[in-house]
Amino acid sequence: MNRTIRISFASIALSPLLLAATNTSWATNVTIYKDFAVVQDTLELTLQSGSNEVTHYDITRQLEPSSVILSAQDPNITLIINEQNYLATPLDQARLLEMYEGQEIEFKVRFNDHDTVQKGTILRAGKPGAAHTSAQEVMIEMDGQLRFGLPGTPVFPPLADHSLLKPQLSWTLSASQAGEMPVNLSYLTQGFGWNAAYNFVQTSDNTLTAAGWLTIENTSGKDFSKSQLKLVAGDVNKINPAPEAYNRRVAKVMMADSVDSGVTEKAVDEFHLYTVPGELDLRTGETKQVQFLAGQGIRYHTDYVYDGARLPYGYDAEYVRTQRDFGAQSKTEVEIFKVVENKAENGLGKPLPEGTIRFYDRDTDGALIFVGENRIAHTPKDETLRIFTGNAFDLKGERKQTDFSVNNSSRSASETIEITLKNRKNSDATFKVVEHLYRGPNHQITSQENWTEDDATTIHLNVLVPANSEKTITYAVNYRW
Repeated sequence: MNRTIRISFASIALSPLLLAATNTSWATNVTIYKDFAVVQDTLELTLQSGSNEVTHYDITRQLEPSSVILSAQDPNITLIINEQNYLATPLDQARLLEMYEGQEIEFKVRFNDHDTVQKGTILRAGKPGAAHTSAQEVMIEMDGQLRFGLPGTPVFPPLADHSLLKPQLSWTLSASQAGEMPVNLSYLTQGFGWNAAYNFVQTSDNTLTAAGWLTIENTSGKDFSKSQLKLVAGDVNKINPAPEAYNRRVAKVMMADSVDSGVTEKAVDEFHLYTVPGELDLRTGETKQVQFLAGQGIRYHTDYVYDGARLPYGYDAEYVRTQRDFGAQSKTEVEIFKVVENKAENGLGKPLPEGTIRFYDRDTDGALIFVGENRIAHTPKDETLRIFTGNAFDLKGERKQTDFSVNNSSRSASETIEITLKNRKNSDATFKVVEHLYRGPNHQITSQENWTEDDATTIHLNVLVPANSEKTITYAVNYRW
């Protein structure tokens, strides 16, 4: 009966053959979160009843050892992990020096602009990553002399077992019965991530066409072939381990061939799960994109917001209520917001994971013109998207404080604000004017316009300004405390 052998670098001696266990894995499921993943493999192991030494190599370089779960698919078979060892860093020069400690190897030495090969004995391999003091440095005996440090590039004999170049999990397993058996292996790992991106194109009938892409990244150090991919959207609490260094390969982008990708979505616990159909290959260092959203005829409107007071963050209303100059500084920019209802009757109505949303317009010749982007948070269905895309070129505002007074005996203050809205476009424009009643919630407004109260200290007013014209509005507010 075949038995798997665990390799220990600390105890291995030089040998023409390095033995390693072999097992088969298939049916991989990868569930990817924002910056980690759960990998689920099915392995075929040959075990004997009682104690077994098993080594598995087909794992990522950033696996979290304490998250490993191993179980037999047959509920009548019991597997117990008595001991587990995880080697994250595969064989390198430092470990080969340790393996050949006390033995003679060849060194390629540079001398007078040409290479020579000389033999030396590794008396001490040193400690990789330790401070370079006399107690840790490599010690080599060459030509009857002792040398600290490597005299040249070490040349090692070939390895019979190339699995030593891979990360590995080694187990001491107790099995309740012998035989070939499928087992389930799952673990958490870093080196994965995904995000969503949305492209919205404005059409001539003032609607949008939409396409949403899922971008999946694998920098785990392991290739996944014919795997089922699932993506979880939501803020899942996860304590990340200390980061380990890894090499990021140049990303290769693979686009899905079909617009109707068949990506399905469902709620799981308090999060949303997206399943990519079929079996996909996801190689390490690769970025894969799959389209998961398509829509057309999506209604939207544009808000032109003038929020003219230049206010600092985190001000104290009790302090500023008597300060004449507070809020007197004006902004001129008019902000652009694209407003979209995420409803089924509007061609959407799906949970939208957080990501980047981009807007395009079409020129008269059909060319796409990029008109702004921003990030959206996780957005449930039936919610409203309000996306800031930039500042309007032909719309400007001006805000002035025209009067201010404080009456200490009556514990009150009065302020008058004048706002001028400028439309330099060849078409009418509606400004959404936002004002902050920053001197306190106890106030009374006097105005010819009907302002809408958004909350205790915020009001807004929609003002239509004809093409190539200006309009001025004024309001007064009395504060009491």
